[in-house]
Amino acid sequence: MHSFFKVTIGILVISLISGCALLPLRPGWKLVERSQKKKPSWVTKEKKADDKYLYFSGMRTQARRLEDGESDAVKNAARKIVEYFGQEGIILYEKKRTEIETQLLDQVKFKGAAAVRAAKLQEMYYEKWQSTTKDKIQFSYDVYVLIKYPIKELEKEKATQRKKAIELTKGALALSQNAERALAQGRIRESISQYARALDFLSRVSILVEISPEINNETLKADIRSDLEEITSKIKTEGRGSGQEAIVKKPLKKPLTLKVSYQEKEKSILVRGLPVTFEFVKGKGSLKTLTRTNNNGVASCRVWRVDSSLKPNIVEGKIDIRRLLGKKKDEEIDKTLLKLASLKERYTFNSYLPREKKVFFIKVIERNLRERVTPSLVQGEIEGGLIDDDYQLKRKGEITDSQARKILKGNKTLIQNLGRELGFDVLVIGQARTEFLGSTIPMYGKEIEFAPGCRASVSLKVMEAQSGRIIASVSEGRVKEFGRTKKEAGEKALKKAGKKISQSLLNQLDPLF
Repeated sequence: MHSFFKVTIGILVISLISGCALLPLRPGWKLVERSQKKKPSWVTKEKKADDKYLYFSGMRTQARRLEDGESDAVKNAARKIVEYFGQEGIILYEKKRTEIETQLLDQVKFKGAAAVRAAKLQEMYYEKWQSTTKDKIQFSYDVYVLIKYPIKELEKEKATQRKKAIELTKGALALSQNAERALAQGRIRESISQYARALDFLSRVSILVEISPEINNETLKADIRSDLEEITSKIKTEGRGSGQEAIVKKPLKKPLTLKVSYQEKEKSILVRGLPVTFEFVKGKGSLKTLTRTNNNGVASCRVWRVDSSLKPNIVEGKIDIRRLLGKKKDEEIDKTLLKLASLKERYTFNSYLPREKKVFFIKVIERNLRERVTPSLVQGEIEGGLIDDDYQLKRKGEITDSQARKILKGNKTLIQNLGRELGFDVLVIGQARTEFLGSTIPMYGKEIEFAPGCRASVSLKVMEAQSGRIIASVSEGRVKEFGRTKKEAGEKALKKAGKKISQSLLNQLDPLF
């Protein structure tokens, strides 16, 4: 019995090792066809290089069509060639990679008939599998390719790239020397541009090469980056043009400007010819997106039209590093140069919809310590505020204090008649007065002599001339001021109250007109 178990276990072990059909290789599928009777050894074990060739295998499993499997297996092998070259310090650029893939695919297509310079299809093996499910018959393909690549071609590529690396490093050195001279002459843009080109040259060198006992591509790259960092740290920008106001669909009155300078010790060098871009980051409109700094180091941007009503719109101006270097969007820029792109200025300005063409008339009955004030201080502040905010005022004609009191008491007929007679649509009417607070203040339990003080209060109504309807009202009270005399204190209080109520009035009018 003991011998029987030994024999049985031995048979099972042999079956497992040999890959006997007792266990399916792929559950739910069966092998129905193969290109060779025996699976080649290179399918499961990478083939080692010999004296003449390197070998690379590629694979694609479970392809729906044999053609797809062949194509994907070739591309898989081509990627391995590229990776191997990278480990050897050789960069295969896109053109070369595509060339290898095309050559190999041609060989698959014409079964070796195509003439190929380097990579060559050595062998291809495939297996066809069929699903064992009863619902639907399906097939899939596992495809394997073996590619050989001449070692002499690899060495040739190494020698070519080493020669190219030396040429690029020498070119980078010459460019960096040009950059130093340009910097010494105050030509900052040219200096940055030359340094940037030098870094571009060095970015295409993937191996270490020496062009003199003291200089190799890596030390040169470090020196150039250090010089560029010093330059960028000394470049300053200054923006002007914020705080303006614009009407929607109209231009901004003044240009937005960005000034660029290079601060060298105690002197400032204006940077000419730098490309600068401007763009809306909040709001919408039409503007000059690209400009360059002039001889004064100033880039100027005209906002031709503002399309959004916002408080505020925001435009950003910055040095266009890609345009300076002639780089496309997807091209990489050295990290040292990206610091230049971070130098930017932001401009804010308000925009609003055009005012309705309503004509305003202002009348304020004004008394300072019961004395009539001429000219009216509060009324002057209100008129100035409305004009600055683009409202249209009627300043000819007069409404007497007596007429104003009747209107404030509700005489709609009078305001309608005056509106037609004087030619206004909206009347801002109200009263302003002051009261004396005294010239002493309590301190340490007794009254101390101080400057005379007054308190002003103002109330306004906004009325439609056609209907006599009140559409808004605003008031301002307890505005204190001091002066050398009672009169001066009262006038100062009225003027201060006028400024405050003018702003409150504008806030009320903005959503109405």
